[in-house]
Amino acid sequence: MDRKKSIPMQVVLEDGTVSDDVKIVLAKWQHDFCTLLNSDKTVIMLQMVVQ
Repeated sequence: MDRKKSIPMQVVLEDGTVSDDVKIVLAKWQHDFCTLLNSDKTVIMLQMVVQ
């Protein structure tokens, strides 16, 4: 099995369309990672651990 040597630069947008515009792809990745790592649930759990 051959490994891919690049990361696909495409994202599926809210309306179901696929975009390969680099600025849109990077903005979507940034939004998704920030949302994943900075969710309210995560903040609450971290506050509980600190106390």
